[in-house]
Amino acid sequence: MADESELRRMLEREASGAPEPGLDAARLVRRSRSRRLPRQLAAGGALTLAVVGLGVGTVTGVRLLNPPAELSSAGGGAESTDEGAGTLSEPSPEEEDSGGQSGDGAAGGAIDLAPAYKINLCGGMLGVPAEDGLTGVSVEVDFPPAADASGTVRGTVEITNDTGEALRGVMSDIAATTLSQDDVVLWHTPQLDRTLPVDLEPGETTTLDASFEPRVCSPEDEGRSDFPPDLPLVDPGQYDVSVAFDIEREDGVVLQVVSGTEPITLR
Repeated sequence: MADESELRRMLEREASGAPEPGLDAARLVRRSRSRRLPRQLAAGGALTLAVVGLGVGTVTGVRLLNPPAELSSAGGGAESTDEGAGTLSEPSPEEEDSGGQSGDGAAGGAIDLAPAYKINLCGGMLGVPAEDGLTGVSVEVDFPPAADASGTVRGTVEITNDTGEALRGVMSDIAATTLSQDDVVLWHTPQLDRTLPVDLEPGETTTLDASFEPRVCSPEDEGRSDFPPDLPLVDPGQYDVSVAFDIEREDGVVLQVVSGTEPITLR
């Protein structure tokens, strides 16, 4: 559509008798496009903002798994989203082989237990006792209420099968024993390497020997088959003694039993 100035020129040509040129369709299209361009840019800018906004939101959601420094600016949002999402959504070969898990617990969700004598380590915090009924094996620790702090202190552990079914397999021939004070391990049985068969019907009991040295070991002593004989003796006072042991059933399941503590006075 011609504007006012063009109509004026057309009327002047008609009045002067000058030949009237034909309509230039291309020129009219260009003018029409030029008038619509600002509105198109405005609409296009709103659409671009929406896309960039979505890109930034996606980057934020994905990049929370990475250091915050990677969340630089909205300018690279959409490009970063493509790279980050692709990287994070593709499992590693190890995860594919293990069903999405990694590490030692990947195979069937199994977790290897440390041996009973490694539950409590020199200078570490005392292990938490097993909850009542968790293993179906109850324990009664029997040490003298007081003992001389100059030599080996001996006691016994009574084990009762409360599982409701026969308990057959093997177990350590003695209980791993720990001496502690204020929940800090002072000494523990350094190693257990002998076993004996266990065959207990429901309600039946058996007894294990247990003993400890009233001495203080250190983390540097771990890993030895036996602790040095010259470890420092504990001071006279109040202490706690506890035990732990493993029972490996015939089906390969290991029951790890950790007792509570019993007070003992060393003098």
